[in-house]
Amino acid sequence: MMVMSTLTALIFGIFLNFTSSQVHFPKISENVACLDGETCTSFRKCEVAFRSWKQFRTQPKSCYFKGKEQFVCCPRSTVAAPKIIEQTISEQKCGYYYPVPFVIGGVDAIVDEFLFMAALRYGAYNGPSNYLCGGMLISPNFVLTAAHCISVNGIRPTHVRIGGEDLSLNGSKDIKVKRIIVHPEYSPDTSYNDIALLELSQMSENLPACLWSDLNPLPKKVIAIGYGHKEFAGEISKTLQKVNLTLFRNSECSQFLEPSTYDNLPNGLLDKQICAGELVSPKDTCQGDSGGPIFTRITFAPKHIPYLIGITSFGSLCASGVPAVYTRISEFRTWIEGIVWND
Repeated sequence: MMVMSTLTALIFGIFLNFTSSQVHFPKISENVACLDGETCTSFRKCEVAFRSWKQFRTQPKSCYFKGKEQFVCCPRSTVAAPKIIEQTISEQKCGYYYPVPFVIGGVDAIVDEFLFMAALRYGAYNGPSNYLCGGMLISPNFVLTAAHCISVNGIRPTHVRIGGEDLSLNGSKDIKVKRIIVHPEYSPDTSYNDIALLELSQMSENLPACLWSDLNPLPKKVIAIGYGHKEFAGEISKTLQKVNLTLFRNSECSQFLEPSTYDNLPNGLLDKQICAGELVSPKDTCQGDSGGPIFTRITFAPKHIPYLIGITSFGSLCASGVPAVYTRISEFRTWIEGIVWND
């Protein structure tokens, strides 16, 4: 998979009450001047700052305090009247899966960080060669993967192995695929809308991963994991591999991904996609990693919460210096939520 081995709502189990005096807002002791394009406004009225604090505990930039009320530097375009910011169903579920405490800090605990990893099996079990794509558990009975993984050489995935296990182990514990749902706008002729869901025939006991929110800034670094080739045209890895990658702006990636060169991108790189890689060091995803995740981890000791950012879609030659392209999960959250949590 990779030449070198090496995704907001973490505190959704605790809800803020906008009308109660028990709401604890972040405070910064030193006042600062706001930049051009920002206005000093009540923290309650700055939706971006409030949500960033609520989900990530990101400290806002304070202008001054008036009594107990904090005023922050807020982008002018985001100032709004006070309102309750509703959580999406996936954010609520994330808080259920990871009921972490309100306090941040402490020593990181060692946890099984890749229990959400899935390997898609095609046909009867016959060792690692039957696992041709990756995926990620996002609820006890749904796995998220790439749409192009739904048919490999005309064969559809029949089972899923969850937990990041060694693929050489007997596949008797693999879970059978009950239903396959491909995004309605996906076409095999392009790499757009390259996303699909697998409904499992039984619940997995593993903890799912959370979905990254499109309202939050992306991290600079992500983790990619998978069972793909360790070198171009190599053999699939029976053990799970991981690598740290850099996220690039689409404008940066577009110079590598001209429509004239990539037939699968006739309209160029779209906002529903994202790219990551390393331009110099030999780190990348490779064949067999398709459908697997790029994600970030946010630590609320003693837990490391995985947040899914992208699905491995396609790339050039492995570790060639050209970033690989991933389906941007946040752009498809409404579609995902309408299927996975439709009750």
